[in-house]
Amino acid sequence: HFFDLAFIVKEISVLVSESTMSPIKWTAVQSYADALSELQNGTEAIRVRTEYKGNEQSFLALTKALARNQTCTYLSLYYDQIGPEGAIEIADALKVNTTLTSLNLRWNNIEPEGAKQVADALKTNSSLIELK
Repeated sequence: HFFDLAFIVKEISVLVSESTMSPIKWTAVQSYADALSELQNGTEAIRVRTEYKGNEQSFLALTKALARNQTCTYLSLYYDQIGPEGAIEIADALKVNTTLTSLNLRWNNIEPEGAKQVADALKTNSSLIELK
């Protein structure tokens, strides 16, 4: 678990250095349901560490909340094994979200179909400035 801790510390330092140095409400969670709760509580930066498979309904609830979200500026779904279906749900949220500035989708299997949907969503999204 040392690697996870080192990864989280690195992400926190990046978030703090890229922010205006004001305190941010940041958290790492183990489920999409917890991430949804954090979104509803005004958390500004969320790192979700879970698997998409078997959690599709919770992921859908999270992306629907993300569409309406007005506080979270950073969301990391790094290595959550999200496939094209999940990428399409993210794309739908990005089409209407105006708050998220950074999204980490690295090490997922979104495939060309999912990548195209996300790219198309960015045509209407003016807030996202970093996509990994």
